[in-house]
Amino acid sequence: MLRVEVNLAEVKVAIERFRADPVTALDNLVQGWRAQFAGALTRIMDAELELFLGSRRAGKDNARNGYVGRSFAVKGVGELEVRVPRDRKGRFHSAVVPPRQRYDVRIQQDMALMHLGGMSTRTIALMSERFFGRSFSAQEVSEATASLRGSVDAWRSRRLQVPYKYLYLDGTHFSVRRGDVGKEPVLVAIGVDLDGYRSVLGFQSGDKESSRTWDVFLGELVHRGLDPSAVQLGLMDGLPGLEGIFRKKFPKARVQRCQIHKSRNVLAKVPRRLQEEVRTVMNAVFYNESEQASRAALATFRDQWGRRCPDATACLERDLDAILAFYAFPKMEWPSLRSTNPIERLNKEFKRRTKSMEVIGGEQTMYTILAYISMRMEHTWRRAKVGSTNVVYLKPFEVRLTQKT
Repeated sequence: MLRVEVNLAEVKVAIERFRADPVTALDNLVQGWRAQFAGALTRIMDAELELFLGSRRAGKDNARNGYVGRSFAVKGVGELEVRVPRDRKGRFHSAVVPPRQRYDVRIQQDMALMHLGGMSTRTIALMSERFFGRSFSAQEVSEATASLRGSVDAWRSRRLQVPYKYLYLDGTHFSVRRGDVGKEPVLVAIGVDLDGYRSVLGFQSGDKESSRTWDVFLGELVHRGLDPSAVQLGLMDGLPGLEGIFRKKFPKARVQRCQIHKSRNVLAKVPRRLQEEVRTVMNAVFYNESEQASRAALATFRDQWGRRCPDATACLERDLDAILAFYAFPKMEWPSLRSTNPIERLNKEFKRRTKSMEVIGGEQTMYTILAYISMRMEHTWRRAKVGSTNVVYLKPFEVRLTQKT
């Protein structure tokens, strides 16, 4: 424990200095305290060397051999000039100030978290002296983030030990540098366990967002422990081939097509002046009290718009079973099962975090950032499980206003 002793005269002088220039006075005080702290570290290492010389590892005829000067940055303290003791045979390695380590491992962790949280490596480097009391380069910040690679790889390959009843599947794109720069798809899967809690099961970069890539990705989830027999529903957009791959991997599960994507596809085939009217009638198909009522609403839609907008009507009727599959599940969960909103929200967070980067510097950097965002989102999801909100079903003519709100 450090002990600081001052007398009354020194206190008076210090107070006057603080009154005249508080910034400089505080900096001088901290500099003196750093010297005391560096001396304390040196004394601890002296004792550490004495214990080493008394052990069998030191070898015979080994003894002290002076000191070597080192700079070492400590979190909350700043950069220190320390003297590391040496032994004649070069066998002593201090655990207090390890060889070739220039700063506290906690600083490395803080730089990595700051970068993952949204700050660029260049910004952290520019502000590093103020943050940590030592100047770091952008390369050192990148290396600090790379130190998380083992943890990220372990998280991505972890065993999926609990059963998941619902799977949300989607893909997004990032600009990634692999020598040259190109847009790359990343496939993402979110699982909902039997208690209604969501987890990011995995993500995988691929050559393109194709059925073959999804086949490999879903196969790896199963290999990691995802129980195909427990999966009851897969929620996805209309990507060609994905539904067939999903049914092959999870033969007992049903498919729910995202109603939001379907709504956009239908309205894309309707003139702008008619879209509000079409949307109102179409919402009666999507938001109703039963599957039977939704199918009756579809007949109404067909009667009203079948002649005027035949392409839009055919688009709405296509894949109707997959659009209304959510009705087979608990009513309290319907709002969460109508669309792929949860995974769209995750992908939006991915985009928001990587927007400032413009280009992601490699696959591993991308995975590290996505893992961080995924774990942060999972923490948020623990407060709102699927089916936990009371649901009030409105009459069809009220639905349009609710959606706008």
